[in-house]
Amino acid sequence: MAKPAAGTTITLQSRRIKSLTAAKIKKAVDDLLKGEWAYKTSRFYFATSFDLQDTKLDAAIRQQTERLAKFKITFVPWGVQEVSSLLKDHPRIVDDFFGRSWVECFCGPGAAQALAINLPRQDSSELRAGLRDLYQAVFSAQGGVHLVENTEPDHQFVILDVDTNRQQSNILEPTGEGQNLAQGPVDGHTYVASRLGARRQSFRSVRHLLNSTTRSTPTTGAIVGTVGADEWLAGGKYRLLVGRPGAGKSSLLRFAATDVLSSQPQSIPLQREHAADLPIWLPFGFLCRHLERSTENSLVSAAEAWLKLHSAAHLWPLVQRALQDDRLLLLVDGVDEWSDVGAAERALGILEAFLGRTNASAIVSTRPYAVDRLNWRLPWAQVGITPLTDD
Repeated sequence: MAKPAAGTTITLQSRRIKSLTAAKIKKAVDDLLKGEWAYKTSRFYFATSFDLQDTKLDAAIRQQTERLAKFKITFVPWGVQEVSSLLKDHPRIVDDFFGRSWVECFCGPGAAQALAINLPRQDSSELRAGLRDLYQAVFSAQGGVHLVENTEPDHQFVILDVDTNRQQSNILEPTGEGQNLAQGPVDGHTYVASRLGARRQSFRSVRHLLNSTTRSTPTTGAIVGTVGADEWLAGGKYRLLVGRPGAGKSSLLRFAATDVLSSQPQSIPLQREHAADLPIWLPFGFLCRHLERSTENSLVSAAEAWLKLHSAAHLWPLVQRALQDDRLLLLVDGVDEWSDVGAAERALGILEAFLGRTNASAIVSTRPYAVDRLNWRLPWAQVGITPLTDD
């Protein structure tokens, strides 16, 4: 085998065996080097439930480490001690695979207490399955993208790019004289001034953008960096997706909601960040109308009402608990869909107050004018959807 160029792929090999010997460690490396993955791999993890600190295996591990180094591959043995050490810092994984009682024994009472309000695995799995079926039915009935469990390229959702470094003046629609547009960069960030006077961060750090590996294309007066929308959505706590009518905002949010719940997900970035999350969908227009009906109504009661509207009241007991779960991902579509700015301000304030007192993440979508018209308080990172081209 010729020495390949340095790869970029991490390869994990896990084998269920009755005993571990030096010959079996060598065989694992043999199999890697014989296959097509060797040319792509930069780091090879060999995972086993056996104790690799056994002195009888030291020589074999050193030999295979040196052997793989000749092919620019780092050998990382994962034995029971190494995996156990890693798991101590990941109580959620322990909870998902072994149960809540093991979290306290293995990770400590503090870690168990931190997960006390989270749904146990059986309940979260039941909720995710119910939400998946509900969202697919609702989105299909609304005439949106019909999302199915299909990994064939011809059936995959087309994930648009977003512009991560677009100036606010290019995103907002003109609304008349006296409109406050983008302020200059301050401390490596771009801010926008609200019509109501609140100064708020809306773009990621310029330094981060310049150091990122995303594609950048120079344009007049600005550097435009584009990145896949799913990658950007997975990269932060509060995400604001801005686009003009027909840009694909709602379709993208629907895709995110269903792909996170899918048994055959398409988006690697969304799975990496939100694979275990509980995505709760709530249209902003519905929230506004619900809050207007009574001063006693809330975001929580709006979520219950939306489920009842779509004949999914049976999911409410689990959704009610999920709204306190730190894996909550709130998806709010159409922040521009209101007829009264006062009602919209109240709804946005209630939404942000809810997010401020929980550990939930949120992705919201809006047309450009609502970005300037409403008083945003939380540090929403903001992008515009890049239009499709003929390329």
